[in-house]
Amino acid sequence: MGIEYLPKGLDYKLPDSGTSRLHQEFYNPIVGECSFGDDILRNYRTSDHLNFFMSGPVPDKVIPNLEHEQFDGRWHPSGFMVFPLAKHPDLGYLRLHIWPKGLRQRENRGRGILGNIWDGDPHNHAWHVTGYNIVGYRDVLYEVEPVEYPDRQSYEEVAANGLGHFRIFRAEYDEASGDDVLTTQGECVTVTPREERNLVNFPTDIHQIAVGDYHAPTVPENELAATLVFNSYRVKRDGPEILVGGAATVIVGARKQVTLDEKLFAKAQLLNALEGGVEAPSVPRRMGNLALVPDLPNTDAS
Repeated sequence: MGIEYLPKGLDYKLPDSGTSRLHQEFYNPIVGECSFGDDILRNYRTSDHLNFFMSGPVPDKVIPNLEHEQFDGRWHPSGFMVFPLAKHPDLGYLRLHIWPKGLRQRENRGRGILGNIWDGDPHNHAWHVTGYNIVGYRDVLYEVEPVEYPDRQSYEEVAANGLGHFRIFRAEYDEASGDDVLTTQGECVTVTPREERNLVNFPTDIHQIAVGDYHAPTVPENELAATLVFNSYRVKRDGPEILVGGAATVIVGARKQVTLDEKLFAKAQLLNALEGGVEAPSVPRRMGNLALVPDLPNTDAS
């Protein structure tokens, strides 16, 4: 018996199986890059839908049952859990992201840790992201500028130029194996922090990352964080792009499955945070940057 948490009457379906498929489907499948319309995030009231899911279905049905086999979590290469929850024909994919306190399963790429991020953490998306901060999320937005070298340098030389120098890698997703395959043409860039976002202190729980914007989560490993996000369907044919300074050849990574023990570990922390425990700041329920009770039709999630 599955966990019933999707609203009836709003065209939600369970997500497709396989992590790679989450990144392949176009909002408007035409040749070339796709327009996102006038503002689909506003037109379809993504924030209202996030508020609705956080008003009951996610804290009452998903998180308390996170260990259920229905919730097939995978570790993102940057060290956080990703749980696909739903698919909407207009909004895209709904996912739960968790950074458990004291637990990260990341892929060590390039030069390893670089201050408050790791090599390979800065990246952009080929889709729009709208997220609800459940607890503790923070990230950095970056300005990225191309660097022209007279002669192409080895990755050792690029890395030696400073921690702000990276190569651009582009991700492809192997649907058969579920692997991430990163390739580079050798383009080099410099990366400069543009804005630090600590959503614990934001006046709203909703944040957005537009297609093409470079960012990196900066949640310390001794803190808990979680977000509920909508990833739009792909609106850009190429990418996403991942910045790695200490590499120059193809990088292949597999997204490891979140184990039962890891699910239980994250579940206990999240429930404690939502109940106002000491592990993390409490986030009031039914809160967001729009109506406290979203004006959604037929929102029966039983």
